[in-house]
Amino acid sequence: MNRADDTRIKDDLGEDDHESEEAQNVAEYPKKKEDIALPSYITLHGDFRAELDFWKWFNIHEVELFESGEQNEELFEEITERMSQVHECLGFEMTFDEDEFGRKEFIVSTGGTIEAYGAVRRLLAMAPQFKRWNIIAFRPRRGVSGFLRVDEHYLEINKIRLSLHSLGAHLGVTMFFPSFSEEESGTYADAAYLILDLALGELDVLASIGPIDVLQLEEGAMNDLLSIAE
Repeated sequence: MNRADDTRIKDDLGEDDHESEEAQNVAEYPKKKEDIALPSYITLHGDFRAELDFWKWFNIHEVELFESGEQNEELFEEITERMSQVHECLGFEMTFDEDEFGRKEFIVSTGGTIEAYGAVRRLLAMAPQFKRWNIIAFRPRRGVSGFLRVDEHYLEINKIRLSLHSLGAHLGVTMFFPSFSEEESGTYADAAYLILDLALGELDVLASIGPIDVLQLEEGAMNDLLSIAE
């Protein structure tokens, strides 16, 4: 893919009549999808309009996103909505601290569903290069400790337990939370996927882990189960 930082978008997706400071700092787009060097698993007969539209929007707003930190809920909701037009299960994460090169990370995730694997690869194949952002496919292994925030919950990692059971080529996981409630089982399921992604890396979770169940951690059961560190 031909890439160049800080140039005006000029492609078949159209161009705004009014330039803005953000628009002057965007990466160049290929003029048509045939100009993009696609991996062999992507057919050139596909329709990549949603992927190209997402990166066009991201290009225009990337300065605002970079500078806004974690307070811009409206912008995050817009990213979620636009990603859903690529695939309904796609998710994203951002790092808010800059690396040694002054960049932040924008991570595209499957949202815990193997069906979205191809959508992540297609979206990243279309991504321009940014001087402020490192665009990453799939959550990398980072390790997890301390507290993890999921929605409005702060989960203490060393109080969470799990059990494993063999499912042939995969492992089934049951994760136990002290604060679990059936009414919020979806939130705790999201937390379980996130914890495993951080501990193992998203690709390893997709390849090796089968069903993930979430349950209440009963008093006195901690010693009979595995900790996240184990």
